[in-house]
This record gives sequence, structure tokens and C-alpha cells, in this order.
Amino acid sequence: MPTYSSRRGTGLDGEVRFLSTDLKADARLVDLPYDQSSGRARWALRSHLSTLSDAPSTTDTSLGWSADIDLLRVSDDNYWRDGLRGADNLTPRLLGTRAQTMYASSSRLWGADIDQTLYARLQRWQVLQSSDSSASIAPPYQRSPQIGALWSAQVDHAELQLQTEYNRFTNSDVSRPGGDRAHAVGSVGWRFGDASTQFTPRLSFNSAVYNLNQPLADGRTRVGRTVPSLSLDGRWTLERDAEWLRPGLRQTLEPRLFYLRTPWRDQSQLPTFDSAPLDFNATTMFAGNSFSGIDRVADAHLVTAGVTSRIVDDASGAELGQFGLAQRFLLSEQRITPDGQPLTQRASDLFMTGSTSGGQTWGLDGALQYNPDSKNIERTVTTVRYTPAPFRALSATYRFQRNSSEQFALGWQWPLYGGAPRKPYLDNHDTSPAAQALRAAAADAREQRYASAGSCRGTLYGVGRLDYSLRDSRMSTAIVGLEYDAGCWVTRLVAERQSTGSNSATTRWMLQLELVGLSRLGSNPLSVLKDNIPGYTLLRESPTDPAGSASSTPGGPTAPP
Repeated sequence: MPTYSSRRGTGLDGEVRFLSTDLKADARLVDLPYDQSSGRARWALRSHLSTLSDAPSTTDTSLGWSADIDLLRVSDDNYWRDGLRGADNLTPRLLGTRAQTMYASSSRLWGADIDQTLYARLQRWQVLQSSDSSASIAPPYQRSPQIGALWSAQVDHAELQLQTEYNRFTNSDVSRPGGDRAHAVGSVGWRFGDASTQFTPRLSFNSAVYNLNQPLADGRTRVGRTVPSLSLDGRWTLERDAEWLRPGLRQTLEPRLFYLRTPWRDQSQLPTFDSAPLDFNATTMFAGNSFSGIDRVADAHLVTAGVTSRIVDDASGAELGQFGLAQRFLLSEQRITPDGQPLTQRASDLFMTGSTSGGQTWGLDGALQYNPDSKNIERTVTTVRYTPAPFRALSATYRFQRNSSEQFALGWQWPLYGGAPRKPYLDNHDTSPAAQALRAAAADAREQRYASAGSCRGTLYGVGRLDYSLRDSRMSTAIVGLEYDAGCWVTRLVAERQSTGSNSATTRWMLQLELVGLSRLGSNPLSVLKDNIPGYTLLRESPTDPAGSASSTPGGPTAPP
């Protein structure tokens, strides 16, 4: 499709799709042969291919061989800053290319259920650097290749896992060491108890061997280490009637104790190919390692205590609210830390989480990190949601991190003009003959309605999200748009303004025409709306249908990886 910009000139935006019983592929090329603003050619290429075949079971398509390829590349470092089309991504400055093949199987051997996964991958990155050195990004390592196997087995109450993998790491920054790494990670655990009381001791290990292309400080290029670990995880579930709120409700009390013992092993000279500190929160404080990846394993001698209470509707099983507390206690100092300084604080920050929903109309979610030593709130996130009906969603979010950021965000999807058509709720998981007949009748009615031009009636919706930085006193992100649903067709006009620096921002406009049940034409704003507006629902799809998302609607483009 030809494109024209008064600022940048003429271009081309083309997309090709292919779909068969065992192969799905699409490719999109945005080409600007001569950008009048920069005086050079600009382009973006995105493609995806996936296949699933040779499955041994017709009821479990996750078994057997599968392969997929994802690619996203642009012409230059400033492509993201200029807001050009074709490069929508959750990480606009880090564009990935990945190719993988995988084989999954399941079997039973000596009374054990064994799942096996064999895989091979290639992973490359394009990093869009900034002319401002203070905003530069350290390029991640590329894997060429990554070959591994994963086995998991369960025998009665015993759980066993083993992963072995070989990686070849390279980096576009030649000053950073590369090389080969072979690792094995395994664990064996035993579950005691029942649904009300569970106790799981677990032994695990992390072994890695490196062959580096640059010598370490002591001159070695081959080095290895093995780190064992012991954890004890105890969980309890207590219940009682919550008639003090209203009849038919049940309250739970779910205490949890987690003990972890990991000895110290010297890892100061080892490279960090894929390890990074985990965000410390109410979930990761129960993890067996405070680092992701393989290269770093933190020493630990600690106990984590937590408790969660939930309010549940007995009739529907819906959770109406929950509240949780968690805190970690060190029994000895931790020497391997993200900043390299030993951690001696015996009691960690206290984490509190909570959520509630008044039916399905109002909702409140919150998380808070409190430092008991300084008596300060270190981080907090609070969100209020109002969703009275399909295609009606309002949300307000406050985020605060001490000495870092403070933001307020508003998001909305709301009809502005015309009646908001409501579709009947149809449970797609109900396979009863009555439900199937109801779905067929509804589908026939929709087809007849769409086929009749006189049935087209319009509803205008407003959509958007505003992120305001209270610390910097400026708007960091602004997304504002209109959607018009005429029944037979839908059109969307969306403007996005994104901050690209302390004193710079880029603005882009997206216009799309959707012919219902056929195709979409123009610049696609759906991924922007879906990723940024809480509660956003794709028009012409049932909000209760999991397929009703921007990435999975028939006739729509594939969402970015």
C-alpha cells in the first residue's frame, strides 16, 4: 500500500500472510526509499513463521515437533525516536530475532510420568543506541546456538527435574568476553501432606562449565563451579465461613514458611552472560535464587514468612478479595548480591499486597513495600478500575518509587455517541448440545446482520491512556484515539506521543479500517491499545472470549513477539 507523509515523502507499507493446516506465516515491510527529513532510506521488516506437525496425539497439539521464527529489524538507530511505522515493540530500542525448533514428548516409565523437551535456538539482538551517551544501552549477549533438553518426572509424591544446555555467547561489544557455556540444573523434591497442609523439602544444584575467549584475571580460560541448595517449603490452608460479610462467603488463611540454604561459592571472576538481579517483591522473595539465568547463584541462609487471606464466593468460586503480607529474615549475611556489597540487614522490607472487586464493576489493586528501619514507604502501586459493562473501562493508577519516580496514569475505553451494542455471553467452553445450538444461532444471526447494509449502525468510542510524571512535571506517555464501530466495518484513529528523552518526544498517528470478518487496512494501533489500556476490549468480539484480543482475532495481524 503506498503511503505519503508531507514531512518524509512517499513510501510503501506491504504485508503478506500465509495460513495452512500446519504452517502460519506473515511478513510486513515498511519502506521509505528517501526520507526527506533525514536524507536517507528508512525501512522496517517484521516476519513470523510457526509450524506444528507430527504430533503423536490429536488431543494434545503441544506434543511433537514444532518450529517458529520471529524477526524484527529496522534501518537505523533513530527509527524508534522518529516514531516511524512498522516497529511497534514493547522494548522499542531492543529488537530481537529468534529461530527455534522444539520436540516435546510424554511417556510413562517404571511407574513415572516423564515429560521431555528437546530444543535448539538462535537468538540475535539489534540495539538502537542513542546519540546521548548517558542513555546508551549495554547490548545483551547473542546465543548462537542454544541447544538443550529438559526432563521432568513425577513418581507418587516425588518430583524430579533436570535441564542440560549448551550455549555459545557472542556480543557486539568486543570489550565484553564471550565463549561457550555448558550447564546442568536439577532438583528433586518430595511433597508431604494434603490440600490443607503441604510440606516440600527440595534438593537442587546448579553446575556450569565455561570456555572463554578472553582469559580471566588469573589467566584461566576454562573454569567451572557447582552450587548445591536445600529448601523447605511449608504451606497451610485454613477456612471458615465469612457470614460477618454476607452469607455464602468463605474466608481463607494461608500461612507459608520457606527456608533456603545455599552455600557460598566464589563467582566473582565468572562472566554474566544471562544473569540479572530479580526484582525483589512478594513473589521473588520465595524464589530459590535472587538472580535470573545461570551465571550467578546467590548464597543464602534465610527464612521467608508470608500469609495470605482470601474472600471467596462459595456458589461461583470467584475471589472477591485478598490481602497478603511477606517478609524475609536473614540467618547469616549474604555475600553475593547485585551491587557486590554484603547484605547484613536481618529483616527485609515488608511487602503488602491486596485486591478487591465489588462484583465485576469496581476493582482495587495495591502493592506496598515498607522499610521498617527507616519507617518509609519505598515503593507502592495502587490501581482503581471501573468496568460497568463491555467496552466500558476506566482506570487510575498511582506509582511511587523512592528517589526514582512518581507517576499517575489514567486509562479509558468508553462509548461517546450511539448505543453500545452488547453481545450475549456465550461460554465457549460449554460443549453441551444446547450451548452449541445457541452459539450456532448467534453466529447465523451475526452473519445475517453483517450481510445487510441496512443493519450497520454506528457507535463512537473514546480510548486512551495518559501517564504523567509528578517528579518531572511532564507527560511521559499520551495515547488518545477514537474508534467507530459501524457494525459492518470499524475505523480507528489513534495518536501516540512517547517521551524519548528528558527534553524530546515523538508523535505518530495511526489510522486503520477494519472490514469485519475480512481484513484490516492501514497502520495497526491494536497492539498499542491492548498493551497500554487496562481493560481494553477489541470491538466486534465478545469480551469473555479469550480470542478477543488484538493479536488473535481472525483476519487480524499477528502481534509482535
